[in-house]
Amino acid sequence: EDMARREIGGCRSIAEAVAVAVVLAGGTAGAQPLGGSELDGEVEIEGERETEGERETEGERETEGERELGGGIEDDCEHEQEYEQEYEAAVEPEVEAIDVYVEGERAEADGGTTLNQTEMRTMPGAFGDPFRTIEALPGVTPIVTGSPYFFVRGAPPGNVGYFFDGIRVPLLYHVGAGPSVIHPSLVRDLEFYTGGYPARYGRYSGGIVAANAESPPARWGGEASIRLFDAGAMVRAPLPPDDRGAVMVSGRYSYTAAVLSLVAPEVELAYWDYQAMARYDLGPDDTVSVLAFGAFDFLGEDQGDRTETIVDTEFYVVDMRYDHRFGEDSTARMATTLGLELTGAGDSADFQVKSHRLRQRGEIDHRVSDDTRVRGG
Repeated sequence: EDMARREIGGCRSIAEAVAVAVVLAGGTAGAQPLGGSELDGEVEIEGERETEGERETEGERETEGERELGGGIEDDCEHEQEYEQEYEAAVEPEVEAIDVYVEGERAEADGGTTLNQTEMRTMPGAFGDPFRTIEALPGVTPIVTGSPYFFVRGAPPGNVGYFFDGIRVPLLYHVGAGPSVIHPSLVRDLEFYTGGYPARYGRYSGGIVAANAESPPARWGGEASIRLFDAGAMVRAPLPPDDRGAVMVSGRYSYTAAVLSLVAPEVELAYWDYQAMARYDLGPDDTVSVLAFGAFDFLGEDQGDRTETIVDTEFYVVDMRYDHRFGEDSTARMATTLGLELTGAGDSADFQVKSHRLRQRGEIDHRVSDDTRVRGG
C-alpha cells in the first residue's frame, strides 16, 4: 500500500495514475503479470523514471528555495542591524555635559511657614491684608466664615500670640470683621507657627503669628486706598541732610458709622489705627530706630438714654531700639518698649481697665555656619 501511494502520487496526470493503479491491482490480485508486455514495461519504467525525476527536481527546488529563503533572512537581519544602529545614533546623539551652578539664600527650616510681601498682598481672598492670609494655611479654621479670628490646630483665638516686629499686639484685627491694625505696607513678611515656635515669643498653647516690619527706604513714596467702609494711606520720606535715615507714617480711618446709620441707626461702629517708624544710621554698623503704633475699636448699641458697650478697646505702643552689627554674621539689639491698653465694658465710661507695659530686652544673633545659628536674649 505504501508503494502504491508513492507510485500513484508521483504521476503527472490522471491517465498515468489510472495505468499505474491497474498494473498494481493486477499484480496483487493474482492475474497474469503485465510486466512481460511492452506496454506494461514502458508504463512501469516511465512511471519510475518520472517519479525519480520529480523527486530529484523537487529536492533541488526545495534546496534552492531554502537557500534563497536563508539568504533573504540573512540579508534582512543585516539590514535590520544597520537600521537599529542608525536609529540609535539619531535618537541618542552624543552631547557634552553642562554644569549649572545656582547661588542664593537658603530658606531656614525652623518649623514655621513664611510668606513674603508679594504673596501676602496678592493671595486671593485676603483683600491685600497680610494677616488674613493665614486663613488659607493648613491647621487654621475661622470661627465664622469671613471672620478674622481663627482656631489654630484646635487652640482658640485667645491662646494664639500676635506679634509685630517682636512686639506683642493686643488686638490684631479691627472689630466687625475689619482689617488688621497694621498697615500692609509696613509688613515685610509673615511667619506662622502652628506649634514648636521659638522661645522668644513666650508661652502660648496655640500658634504664633509674627509679622516683621519693613525698614523704610531712604526715598520718597506712598500709597492710598479707599474702600466702602474705610480709607487708608502711607507716606515715606528720607531724613535730611544726607539721607542716612528715613521715616514712614501710615494710618486708617473707618466711616462705618455713617454707612450703618442708613441700615441700622441704633448700631455704633468705629475704628482707626496709626503707625510711625523712623530710623537713622549712626555709622556703618550702628542704627537707632523708633516704632510707634496704636489702634481704637468701638462697637455699641444706642438704647436712647445710654449706649450699651459691646467692644471698647484701644492701645498705644512705642518701641525704641539700638542695633549693632559685629561683622556679617553677628548682630545685637537693645530695646525699650512702653505700652498702654484700655478696655471698656458695660455702659459708656462706667467700666474701664487700664494696663501699663514697660519692657526692656536684649537680643543677640550669631550665625556659626551655614547650618548653625545661635540666638539668645
